[in-house]
Amino acid sequence: MIELDTPTSEKCRVLFILKLDSQDAIDAAIVLALELLTNRKLEIYLESRTLNYLDSRLLSKVNIFNCETSKIDLIISLGGDGTTLRSVKLFQGKTVPKVIAVALGSLCYLNRTYVDEVSNLVFEYIENPNNASLKYEKRYALEIFVYNKDGIVEGPFRALNECVIDRGACSGLRKLDVFIDDTYYITVVADGIIIATPTGSTAYSMAAGASVVDPAVRCSIITPICPHSLSLRPIVIQASSLIKVRLNEDSRTDATIRVDGETLKKLDYDSHVTISEDKNPIVFLGFDRMQDLWLMSLKDNLFWGKTPVIESQNFSYKSRESFYIN
Repeated sequence: MIELDTPTSEKCRVLFILKLDSQDAIDAAIVLALELLTNRKLEIYLESRTLNYLDSRLLSKVNIFNCETSKIDLIISLGGDGTTLRSVKLFQGKTVPKVIAVALGSLCYLNRTYVDEVSNLVFEYIENPNNASLKYEKRYALEIFVYNKDGIVEGPFRALNECVIDRGACSGLRKLDVFIDDTYYITVVADGIIIATPTGSTAYSMAAGASVVDPAVRCSIITPICPHSLSLRPIVIQASSLIKVRLNEDSRTDATIRVDGETLKKLDYDSHVTISEDKNPIVFLGFDRMQDLWLMSLKDNLFWGKTPVIESQNFSYKSRESFYIN
């Protein structure tokens, strides 16, 4: 059940996270911050590295975000899916505030709110969070622990997209033993293995041959990367299952653990990783059409249901505008 209460403090504390190599994101942040600051119930927080990109009118009106001490009620992510993933990483080990993911990137499977909607969305959330026009979408994440041979446990680490255990920069296949709920499942001989969320099913997991899964489905997707056996296929399991991956003793060398594209550490012999569903899903806030936009993003980004046409005379492809037919 998603809590729809208003922020606990007198003011709603809003954190802006920007894609700093995007002028569109910077311009949008300036306009939105000035609009939101007209409401006395709001406080704006920014990363320190963002200040040099801002309008001088804002410098005295915003707060500097500190990941250790700042208490945030709402995140506004301005960029693409990578910007939103970075927003979530800032709150490792903590509850992630509700996220408004603004579409200013290239693919935007996650970011499905438009810039001109943001101010109204924030004001509506503050005044009437139970309004039927608002959509609270839960995105399930993974909780990851690393157990080393000395009995030391590292974690938890959170993955919104996926946890990858692969060969890293070293060549050669890896042998990885996979257990599901303490039952031995299989030894994967491959470049590595991906454990993805439904949100991550449109990322590395899809590129490795697994199915796209609706983000509302509670499950985990186990996908081998370039397996040695053609019969080793991706599998979808219930989200409540505990997945354990360890390096097989016959593996030629160690493996690398990555979380949402970021290298975490090496997986050595006699060590293992556990991956399970994070009990605190990440909540995205938008207007009540987010599901439709996710389906449209698949259609538009992947050209689903469209057939390429080849000119019969010289076999050259037509221009992009006429390349596809419905």
